[in-house]
Amino acid sequence: LYHQDCLVHFENAFSIKNYMLTDVFKSLNHSVIDLSHYSEELTNVNTREHLNIVKRSLS
Repeated sequence: LYHQDCLVHFENAFSIKNYMLTDVFKSLNHSVIDLSHYSEELTNVNTREHLNIVKRSLS
């Protein structure tokens, strides 16, 4: 479950060959959220294809 604003950060990460997860999230506002009720909606974004799927679902 990703907010639309996060997609920009994932796009930037995938445009670079080497990146760390902290590079993606360091500029986002950090907060603790109980995601237990979203367990079936969570999606991993490990590849550009995964990112495209998330983007299509948010469109």
